[in-house]
Formats: sequence, C-alpha cells, structure tokens
Amino acid sequence: MKTYKINILVTCTLFLIIFTSCKKEKENIVPVKNVTIKVDSQYMDYNLNVNVDLTLDAATPNALSYKWEPWGDTISVVKYIRGTINYKVEIKTQDTIYNYSIFVFEDKETMFFPNSFSPDYNGKNEFWIPMGDGFRLDSFYLKIINPDGNIMFEINKYEGRGWDGKVNGILQPNGYYNYFCKWITNSGANKSKSGILELVR
Repeated sequence: MKTYKINILVTCTLFLIIFTSCKKEKENIVPVKNVTIKVDSQYMDYNLNVNVDLTLDAATPNALSYKWEPWGDTISVVKYIRGTINYKVEIKTQDTIYNYSIFVFEDKETMFFPNSFSPDYNGKNEFWIPMGDGFRLDSFYLKIINPDGNIMFEINKYEGRGWDGKVNGILQPNGYYNYFCKWITNSGANKSKSGILELVR
C-alpha cells in the first residue's frame, strides 16, 4: 500500500515537471506601425525602422496612369517589399509627366549617400547629408569640397541637417562636389566612403 502511494506521488511529480518544462514562455510582441509616405518628389529617401509596415502613396489629381519600378505596378499606392529598394514611379496626366523616386533602406548598419540634392527653398531635399542607422553620432565625420579643392562644408558630429548648398551664406553653383565621410557602427566597425554629389536647382 505504501509502495503504491509512492508510485502515485512519483508519477504525479514527473508529470508536473514535464508539463512545466513544456509550457511556452509568453512572447514579447512589438506592435507593427503603419506608415504611409507621400511620393511627390524627384529625390526622396526613407530609413525604415523595424516593425514598420510601409505604404508608398503617389496618388496625383487627374492622373491618367502610374508605372512603378522595379515591380511594374500600375496603381497609385503600393505596399513596400522588405529590403533596400530604390522605387521609381512615372505619373502621366493630361498635360504633364512626373517622375518621382524614393530610396527605402533598412539595413541597420548601412549608410545611404544621396547622389544629389536641390536647395531651392521648396521644403524638399534642401540639405545633403548621409543617412543611416546603427552608428555612433559622435563618431561621424563629413567633408564636402568643390572641384577646386576648397572645403564647402565640414562637421565632426552627426546633427541631421547637413549641407544647405551655401558657404558663408552664399549659395554655391550647380554642379558636382566631392565628399568624404567616416563613422563607427554600434558594433565597433570603422567605416568610410568617398564619392560625388550633385547640387541641382
């Protein structure tokens, strides 16, 4: 009789241990944020954060047709596909053809360098600055020089604004300028890049 009770106790204890070990821990679910970007400029860029459901909206009054690249969609609004992608859309109206683009990037330790900017006081693309995520703001260095080798802009810390196309308050001429940039990622990697940007108005 005592042996029987011991067996019952052992069996119940084993069952409790197995049941407890098989319980699934509660997951921490981060809610997805829905974001819609209006695509209405020749040059745009967007740094995609984690858990963002992105929609690109190019709806234009009196549009006759839309053509998106790289997927060939022919609607005004498209859902973003994960990855770093340069979207372009051609919009035809009765009188005009608009060509807009937006560069969407999501790699947390990748820096995006726009190929041009247009400081023309329309509130869009007024500054040139590399953009990215996952880097130390105080490690960021950027220098922009003109074809003659003169420094147009230089910073030693990332502040988000960048070059407005001016030197001492004077807007510089349209054309190509060289840049050099270096930074340290959050994982400790030293990165650098040099290239050419275009100032257009």
